[in-house]
Amino acid sequence: MKRSIDVIEDDVSIGPIIRTQLITPFKIVLLYMIYEFCRFQMFPHRIIPKAVVYLVQEVLKNKEADTEPVLQDIFDVLLTFEEAPANTATVETLRSKLLGIEYPDSLFQFMYSLIDIMEEKLDETGTEITILDGASVFGLFVRRCRIEYFQSTVQETNVIFEIYRAYVTQTTDNRSLESLLTDENNNNNKWTAYADKDSPTSGHPTRTRQHAIEKVPLPQMGGWVSVNQIDKFLTRQAELIEKTGTSDISPTLLHQYLVHLQKNAPDINKIYQVRFLNYIRTGEYEGAVSNLHRFFAYCFSTKGTPMYHYALLNLGVLEAKFGHSRAALYALEEAVKAARECQDDDCLNEIRSWIYYVKGALNDQYRITDKVEITTGGKPEQMGNSIYLHSIYKLSQAQGMLQRGDPPAIVFGTLFQCNIQASMHSIGYIGLPYNMIKFKTWKHYGNSVLSETYMKMALQENEGTMDDREKMFLMASEMYYINGEYSVAMGYLEDFAKLHPEQTAMSLEWKQAYLKVQARLDPTHALQNTLDGQLQHLDLLQPEKRQRYFETLHKQAEHYVTQEDYETALRILEDVYQALKDSDHVSLLAKNLTLRAQLYLDNGKVETAVEILEESLTTSKKAHDAFNYYQAAMKLANGYLELSNDTEKALYLIECSTPNVSLCFKNQEQKRKDPSYSLNHLFLDFVIGISRTGI
Repeated sequence: MKRSIDVIEDDVSIGPIIRTQLITPFKIVLLYMIYEFCRFQMFPHRIIPKAVVYLVQEVLKNKEADTEPVLQDIFDVLLTFEEAPANTATVETLRSKLLGIEYPDSLFQFMYSLIDIMEEKLDETGTEITILDGASVFGLFVRRCRIEYFQSTVQETNVIFEIYRAYVTQTTDNRSLESLLTDENNNNNKWTAYADKDSPTSGHPTRTRQHAIEKVPLPQMGGWVSVNQIDKFLTRQAELIEKTGTSDISPTLLHQYLVHLQKNAPDINKIYQVRFLNYIRTGEYEGAVSNLHRFFAYCFSTKGTPMYHYALLNLGVLEAKFGHSRAALYALEEAVKAARECQDDDCLNEIRSWIYYVKGALNDQYRITDKVEITTGGKPEQMGNSIYLHSIYKLSQAQGMLQRGDPPAIVFGTLFQCNIQASMHSIGYIGLPYNMIKFKTWKHYGNSVLSETYMKMALQENEGTMDDREKMFLMASEMYYINGEYSVAMGYLEDFAKLHPEQTAMSLEWKQAYLKVQARLDPTHALQNTLDGQLQHLDLLQPEKRQRYFETLHKQAEHYVTQEDYETALRILEDVYQALKDSDHVSLLAKNLTLRAQLYLDNGKVETAVEILEESLTTSKKAHDAFNYYQAAMKLANGYLELSNDTEKALYLIECSTPNVSLCFKNQEQKRKDPSYSLNHLFLDFVIGISRTGI
């Protein structure tokens, strides 16, 4: 059972976070180095170029960074500028000058003296000073820090001095946000929590149920951080989860950090947004809804850009993520009205894309027949998002065409349009779904070499959502499972589990695939039938998800065939036949016809079986479905032999199929294992033998 991340103990005594608005000890050290550079008093001429490059890089990096180096890291960089022992002189000079700021007044005097390198004035001492341009990298940085410092209260400046002294004396470890969240082996950890190993927040998939309790160490909070750093960190986490569906930080650790941060900085409302997204990662609906409402309650209370349409969009996305399709549609349709009132084309494109996706989940025919107009705004920042949404729409169209059985030229034309658009504008996160669709397309058309090539290309993509990545690994595993290469299939599942343990622990589809392959490798395993039954019931309770619903019914029929309950199997196939004819699932219709025909063949009703197989052959050809076509052709050849001993028709079917079936396999080993290839040659030998003997 899923365990909420809210139940982890929060009431633990830990060190407080000292907050500043912008200025941190690292920024003060950068200011001092820039000040000394402008006065030509610390850096020897031979290392000035290297020092300037380092300072520029750190200033620019600091704009978006949520982490900062400790003082020793700065010294280590300075030591690389020249050879020993000359390099130590610069480091010791900087160390002594930084330590020379011993009192709050000393820091105040230093910040005030920065005016010397910002404004040109008469210098009676004759000291050469470089004046910073107000629009330069250094000039903007110095001005911003100086204004921030002098706008602070006396108490705030005293706090800045305290953390500065702790930094330069290295008496307190400067814990950046990143190290706080990722260093689980810290010797000073004081937070502990207990998690069930099967819990989605434990991050470790298990093959069998284990009741052992695992102690998860969590990092001690403390030190200092600026509000600017917190904002950058929260923004990065929100964008990462929105783009990929996951983060570089486990859900448990991120939750612990956010809980403590909320206690120490309750005024930072972006925390609610990240908590909302983190709850979606762990599949906790109530927590996600609660934090989403809190975040937008804050957004509505602030003046500025209207955000009501974004609130409805996020609510629609939330409902869609948890499978509440109709509730999602209500929110998204309201979001369309609000976005039009605000004339926000970028948000409108996003809403339309989600409506298309949600309606497609309710009714697959929507994706095939309906069109979505993605408009491109005049602003350059809106162009990329519009092209991304349009490319995803094209991929969905291609998938619908493949399902319906459109000509290959139209399918590939749609795919090429998507790829060219995304490539021309360097749009990310398209490569994985594009290669995944190409893999499915070539597999559908019966070319195993190209399908495997695109499968490998998709697996090598670094950018992609977690859902797409999981689907790709499952599809690769399924391909090898069908070919009888169970060890390879298991390898793909285990590779995904190693890369994404949290996602694996929460994925029913992964567990189903894992147990299915494990049942082949270890037939004594008894959990597969139980899990299959539970998932089948789940799929049958959601008939609006038409493809999953039809596939589950077909699996049920196949199960009854293996149990020799032919009457029940035939009843299921006949019941679903008309629904498949009314839908656009042409390949599933062909599979249905072929299995029905096999049941009639096994029961001696050859004439009926032949009629159904001829329909299956026509249907498979219409869908350009290579595997179902050749399978139906081989069974039809058998039917002709049994019905009228028509060796000419049977031989023609088998001879036409043999070279094409050979192309569907990449090597001789796969041909040997696949029953379709073996059956084809068996029939061919049988028919040739009949022809030669004249029977």
